[in-house]
Amino acid sequence: MNPFRQAGWPAGNRDGPPPRWRAGARPPRMCNVTPCDWSVTMPGRMLAILPALFLCAGLMRVEAATLDGVTFPDTRTVAGHRLVLNGTALRTYSILHVHIYVAALYLERPSSDAAQILDSDQAKLVQFVFSRNIDAADARKSWEEGLAASCRAPCRLQPQDVARFLDAVPAVHKGESGSLLFTRDGMDVFTDGRFIGRITDPAFARVVLATFIGPQSLLPEVRAGLLRQR
Repeated sequence: MNPFRQAGWPAGNRDGPPPRWRAGARPPRMCNVTPCDWSVTMPGRMLAILPALFLCAGLMRVEAATLDGVTFPDTRTVAGHRLVLNGTALRTYSILHVHIYVAALYLERPSSDAAQILDSDQAKLVQFVFSRNIDAADARKSWEEGLAASCRAPCRLQPQDVARFLDAVPAVHKGESGSLLFTRDGMDVFTDGRFIGRITDPAFARVVLATFIGPQSLLPEVRAGLLRQR
């Protein structure tokens, strides 16, 4: 069975779970306000360059950062962790600077050192909001290229794991949001505030985060913004 099917995702062409995917696990509580909707009722709206503004936000301070019309609070409480806004970025495409999505990175300990962030056990949250529609083929191509660039020898991902991951990437629409919560155990995926699933392979999760902030990231403007290096 496709890893995301039971969570309401469109089925891909390959069967079997994604990299150490554990479906049905109760997600960590993502906010300190109520109500929080843990139901998974929307069809496939995840990954795809995965941008997001997590809509169930627990604001800890009044100040916020606004980029391209999207506002991110300065602090967030996630699964019992107080996270601080580390940086924001606008993903654009081509010389025309077509807006693709706005992203924000939250950390327990702010840092501009990508290696330190990637190797640390601290909770990390990447949020996105899409600025335009993106079809599934383009989204999957972007992820495939990003994963390949960020996983060079001696890094190695199982081809079948990558294939299943890519199969789960759907088309996305303007205004849709998503979140990636990274912990020492792997990565939890949310879309529009709903828990989608969990990848429990920390190595795979690390490569996903590296596509945004790693030294081989294909998104230099996103990397610079999230790491506050501009």
